[in-house]
Amino acid sequence: MKTGLPFHLCSVSLFTYPLAVFTDNRIFRNFIYAVNMPGAVFALITPDIGNSPMLSFYFMHLIIAHTFIVMIPLYMVCCGFFRPDFRILPGVALMLLVTMIPALLLNRLIGSNYFFINGPVSGTLTGQFAEWTGDEAYLLPMVGLLIAVWALLYAPFAAYGAIKAKENL
Repeated sequence: MKTGLPFHLCSVSLFTYPLAVFTDNRIFRNFIYAVNMPGAVFALITPDIGNSPMLSFYFMHLIIAHTFIVMIPLYMVCCGFFRPDFRILPGVALMLLVTMIPALLLNRLIGSNYFFINGPVSGTLTGQFAEWTGDEAYLLPMVGLLIAVWALLYAPFAAYGAIKAKENL
């Protein structure tokens, strides 16, 4: 119960991806691009597999699921189904905070660590940040990293939009 409920960021994608793919909602599409996709990349780079062996079912599930979480928004962008828009990021940030509330409440209730907001996990990005900043402040570099990742993900589209706007003058 402390790890198997769908309250981690990548589990939230079970709900956000269908809404992003089957509706024309720009917030959901930007959310999967700006939040779910980078989160899945970090999960692939530093997986939290606990005591499971590297070639276990759990590890293989983690790799396959997170690869799909990364590939779907990329496919949508590359095939022209969606164009990231940095002006939607405040709504995306608000949606992220709203999705964290149930995880935070559940963490307090059962002592879990969904969204990794109750404490860092050794061997993951949160664990590395905790080594640098201490256990109390490990989320601060995460916010800074998220802003930097957003800048990298959205800069090409903003630059392209600016160039197109100049050409149309």
